[in-house]
Amino acid sequence: MKSRTITNVCLFVIFATLSLLMANKVGAQSNTGMTITVTPATAYLKILPGNRETHTITIVSQSSQVLEITPKVVDFRPDGRTGQPILSDTTNFPYLVDGTSHFPPIILQPKERAQLTLAFNPPAGSPDKEYPMTVIFTARPASAVDAMNSASEISGAVASNIIVLVSKEQEPPPQVSIKDFGTFRLVDSFGLISLKPIAENESFAAIVASGSASIKNWQGKPLAEFPLYPDSILGLSTRELRSFIIENTPENESEPLLVPKPFQFDKPFLFGIYRIGLVLNTEEAEITLVALPFSIIVAILVGAGSYGAYTLVTKRLRS
Repeated sequence: MKSRTITNVCLFVIFATLSLLMANKVGAQSNTGMTITVTPATAYLKILPGNRETHTITIVSQSSQVLEITPKVVDFRPDGRTGQPILSDTTNFPYLVDGTSHFPPIILQPKERAQLTLAFNPPAGSPDKEYPMTVIFTARPASAVDAMNSASEISGAVASNIIVLVSKEQEPPPQVSIKDFGTFRLVDSFGLISLKPIAENESFAAIVASGSASIKNWQGKPLAEFPLYPDSILGLSTRELRSFIIENTPENESEPLLVPKPFQFDKPFLFGIYRIGLVLNTEEAEITLVALPFSIIVAILVGAGSYGAYTLVTKRLRS
């Protein structure tokens, strides 16, 4: 049982990290000619209160000039739909060992690499909470540090995300719900059924979306099924769910590539009642929508109205 628990935790971290890398990747290089890369772009770290953990970020200069790199830690929050991080100006994370979010500048020679190690030490009894943070690395030419006209200095920045979960729970229980299906209940027969479901994570810890969406006709006959893309939903946040297709190419034959795609069901003519089901982790929900030829109905009504108006005007002109 212990081995299985450890395996599950490892898989959770792997999936959460991969999902954030695909959906939330912050630019890996500046666009000012002072190219630097940072790894990992995203990491997920779980800490038991009373324990000390460290996290190391590697910075590599691809520039041909000497750079001064200034690290700074800030908080971020997801945007509630795409998972894109919205950065704050500071951090409220209370467990940085050095007690500061600013670090001394790092001087990098051309093609040189360096490492920044963060240490976290939440005391015993710390409350269960997830802390999304971003380490911003601002780069500028070292020769510009003492420049007289600092306003003309050119700089660029890259970032590395780290989500720190402080919890006494080995595996925090999932508490996720389907907030909205993101679709109209009335659909035109010549249109398509499109979903943009929003999931809400009511737990303090991130989860990875799993499950599927399905479409059935009024008789319960399955018409389409869409697997859920394994996006990470951070604690106490919302996120729009996506589906995916699997791409097999010679380059990724051993590891098939999951390509995100929207939930869309398109057929030549929709008519009648359709049931939309959604299974998200341990939650299930279903809605009903109706498809009718509204465009034809509107065209008939507009035509009838136009003909009536034409007839009325013609009668008045003749009289």
